[in-house]
Amino acid sequence: MSYLNPLTLPELNQRVSELEQKYRATTREFVGDQEVRARVSEDDVLMWETYIAFRRELSAMDERTQREYLEIINHRAQKSESSAATVIEYAA
Repeated sequence: MSYLNPLTLPELNQRVSELEQKYRATTREFVGDQEVRARVSEDDVLMWETYIAFRRELSAMDERTQREYLEIINHRAQKSESSAATVIEYAA
């Protein structure tokens, strides 16, 4: 049994770039220009659309992860500051 290894964001970007070079078109042109899309093989259309969707989802997940991490760090920093203030008050 073989398992698919999920692609990383840089790997997805590389695969999209390879398709862009192969068809000499940007992803924006692929999505919005029917003439460009007509030049792309059916298999590559499927792959390109899959890469675009997967890249969009990975980017959103990455942004959520960063935001949640920064919220945790900010919360810890605020907690640490309030603890330090309490120690200073007791020392005074």
